[in-house]
Amino acid sequence: MSTEDNDKIIAELKAEIEALRTVISMTPGNVYWKNTDNIYMGCNNNVANLLSFSSFEDIVGKSAADIMPAELAKEIDQTDLSVILNGQEVCVEEVGYHADGTTPAVYLSRKVPLHDRNQQIKGMLGISFDITERKKFEETLRIAKEKAEAANRAKSQFLAMISHELRTPLTSILGFANLLESALPQHEKQEYIKHIANSGAYLLSLINSVLDYNKLENNKFELTQLPFNLKELIESVINMLSSNAKLKNLPLIFGFPDNIPQQMIGNSRALRQILINLIGNAIKFTEKGQVTVSIHLLKQTEDHINVQIIVTDTGVGIPSNEQQYIFKRFYQLGNVYTRNASLTGTGLGLAIVKKLIKLLKGKITVESKVNQGSTFTVTLPFQLNLHTSLPWLPYASNVKILVIQDKILRNNIHTMLENTMYDTSSSKEAISTLLSAHRSLQHYDIVLIDDNLKFADPDNLFKNIRQQNQLQQPLLILLTSESTATNSLFSEIQLQPDSTDIIAFQENLRLAWENWLANSGKFIGPSQNTRNPYVLLIEDNQLIQIIHTHMLEELGCKVDVTDSANDALNMLPNQYDMLFVDIGLPDIAGFELIQKIRQQHSGYTQMPIVVLTGYSEDEERDRCLRVGANEVAIKPVSKDTLQNIIDRYIIRN
Repeated sequence: MSTEDNDKIIAELKAEIEALRTVISMTPGNVYWKNTDNIYMGCNNNVANLLSFSSFEDIVGKSAADIMPAELAKEIDQTDLSVILNGQEVCVEEVGYHADGTTPAVYLSRKVPLHDRNQQIKGMLGISFDITERKKFEETLRIAKEKAEAANRAKSQFLAMISHELRTPLTSILGFANLLESALPQHEKQEYIKHIANSGAYLLSLINSVLDYNKLENNKFELTQLPFNLKELIESVINMLSSNAKLKNLPLIFGFPDNIPQQMIGNSRALRQILINLIGNAIKFTEKGQVTVSIHLLKQTEDHINVQIIVTDTGVGIPSNEQQYIFKRFYQLGNVYTRNASLTGTGLGLAIVKKLIKLLKGKITVESKVNQGSTFTVTLPFQLNLHTSLPWLPYASNVKILVIQDKILRNNIHTMLENTMYDTSSSKEAISTLLSAHRSLQHYDIVLIDDNLKFADPDNLFKNIRQQNQLQQPLLILLTSESTATNSLFSEIQLQPDSTDIIAFQENLRLAWENWLANSGKFIGPSQNTRNPYVLLIEDNQLIQIIHTHMLEELGCKVDVTDSANDALNMLPNQYDMLFVDIGLPDIAGFELIQKIRQQHSGYTQMPIVVLTGYSEDEERDRCLRVGANEVAIKPVSKDTLQNIIDRYIIRN
């Protein structure tokens, strides 16, 4: 073979070797190889970059200990040496670092022995891929799977528990009702009636818990800020739960320090529910010892206050490993199938408490030891009520207000006019409404006019009202969303009320009314109804007919009853003082019935219509008010509730 041929072969071999080096250097993943002494003999570009080498050749002659931490190098050397000594391929996950040298990484490595032409092992070849992100994803999936399984177990336990909890009081109600059919002594009948009432109340609380949690989950829980007495509120909850404590001979201790004001402004409904759950749980999980409710002042300014409400018991306590779960929905201490009968519940109480406290911008903590008891500490901010009551209260029972609006106001006007005699009307019906009220001697004293009317201009409506000479002229107030609005026609202009600031709204209303009285020299007294109220109850459930009729008659009302909307329309010439309407009627829905009454019966444009319904969602309530209802009461309705409703709309001697 000539020299020229040899040179050509050598050149071709060099080209092949260079091409092979290029292929290896560009191979995906981390490629490296070692000799039998566990010394690196080469690598691809990825390994060089990972180890901050300027070239892949820089690794040649180095050991693992030369280029990585000793502990990591030891583990890698052991694996690589086992491949060389045993001649067996391995596939392992190895811990390493990213290029920054500090961030941990996980690699999937496949390592095989390298052989020479004589099939003797001369080293080891390794290929590794960074699977850090995949491992994170797998861990995320694992956690999500565990959470889903835990949630599914909790849901299954909740369904089993709620089925038991609902059926237990229902069994009591039906059982005692059957017993009452027997010939029993009067004292036993009274006792059974008490059990039925208690079971019904417990059943209602279960339903309310589920409904309230649903509202909280969907951000539909209203947090209207109203005045309340903090001490009286806590005492009322304690009095309500005291019978449960007495059954277990548990002292229920409460003290209210003198340095804490009692008159607050906040959401008393939410606070009441928080206290019922916390104090109720303390009693439920305590068999001996006592339950204590204490109040502490944290911070007070001129018009705001931060207080701590601490509920302490000497009960079973909560294991430390379970304390992180107790505020999660459906979570219950112990197995729902083996719990003591006294430890019943929905598993929603503390979840509701946590959400309510967050809405109130407070916080809750728990400290507990098994068999030593628990302490729940609630921190809440309140606005101080510098007034002892709502500013409008002195006029609430004798000043009638008409709100003129063509669409739902940009506020909660129904909350702003709490306990006030008021009606609503569209701008189309405004004049006829005022004239009709005047003819029936039920004139309006104040008219609130929305500045965003659809069918009229507020200025023109103002002029039209003032031109009605036969009217006893009311105070006209413009409700506007413009803070800088001015209008020479209106003697008073008020901003559209914020549903969280009832005090400011009613204070402005009071000042406007008193100024009007001073300038006009008038005194408007309440209208009197010298006979018993004549009401129509429209209800298709016969049992509820009996209950509501009996309540209304006990309150001094003359009651007509019908289960048909069409019959009710035919009965309207009887000139009722008030209608009570169910929404779910067999022939016409209550919404449509109310709308027909308001539109087709001129004598009933301002007669109070109160909806009594089992539908508790805000959508149904708002729809009732839009079609002309004055108020919505959710069943079951107590006699006290009916009394308050009647007193708001009918003034009697």
